[in-house]
Amino acid sequence: MNTKPAGEHDQSRRVSARIRRASRRLLRDLRYGAKRLAQRPVHIHIENRWRIGDEILAIPFYELLHRQFPSARISVGVNHPELLADQSHVTIETDRTEFDCDRYIFLSEDHPGAGSRTESLCLRHGVPFTHLEPRLRIPAMDPSIPSGQPRFAYSIGAGWVCKQWPTEHMRDLLTRLRTAYPRAAFIELGKDCDPVGIGEDMRDKLTLMESALALHGCDLYIGPDSGLVHLALAVGTPAVGLYGPVKPVAAFGPREGLVAVLSPEPCQGCWTDRRMREPGKCALGIDGNSPQDYPCMTTITPETVFEQIEAAGLLKATTA
Repeated sequence: MNTKPAGEHDQSRRVSARIRRASRRLLRDLRYGAKRLAQRPVHIHIENRWRIGDEILAIPFYELLHRQFPSARISVGVNHPELLADQSHVTIETDRTEFDCDRYIFLSEDHPGAGSRTESLCLRHGVPFTHLEPRLRIPAMDPSIPSGQPRFAYSIGAGWVCKQWPTEHMRDLLTRLRTAYPRAAFIELGKDCDPVGIGEDMRDKLTLMESALALHGCDLYIGPDSGLVHLALAVGTPAVGLYGPVKPVAAFGPREGLVAVLSPEPCQGCWTDRRMREPGKCALGIDGNSPQDYPCMTTITPETVFEQIEAAGLLKATTA
């Protein structure tokens, strides 16, 4: 009769499960090595179920992996497959496990400080690096849209309250832009965020790719650190990103077309440098319900953002 306590049974099952997983990984690696030696096509599966921005930033890595293994079948598991609709070198396979392939790559959000997110991923996974910007192909815009009319897209929303920009700050900034560019048009984007109330309100009304199309038709996007910043850049629209908990260059490297406005507070970048222990939990212990509660975002003033837009010459191709 088996008289082992229940705790010992549980531990034994956990150990057995770990051994089985390790054995299956070993067999997978041996199969991959054998196929490579025999010059047979391999199946590489990438797991990248993250936020919109993280999935956009991985797009160049897929291209570079394809260049390294042009005959390989590359599949990916993602949360936003529509972002890869024009990536013919990858297939979307959401039901794969790490054992249903010859090589398994798990992409985490960690970025150890290489020059860009792509460079970091290539270094980690042994892929030759070439700089590529994440790009989404978007249909050409309707030529009937008036030229010389600046078009601004904006949002105050972000995944964490401590990343969001106060409504009053955005309203002040847009008022300044409207004064400087009287013919300007504005479109408000975002999800689950309060309205600012200037321009066309498209919050919670667009799909991800409809948002991409809307951003492609604008001259500039303005908003805090969120997927919309990366989406705008991916469709070729310059973006002004407002950063409190994140240091953008350290988090994902330099981005073409990005003007990063950083909080002047000493706590700036707390998530990137690990002072923030849990996602969205302020490193200073502030437990607020509104962006107004977080100094790192309230101290990014409308005046500063307006000056950065003007200094960067982002609207030099348009007329007031």
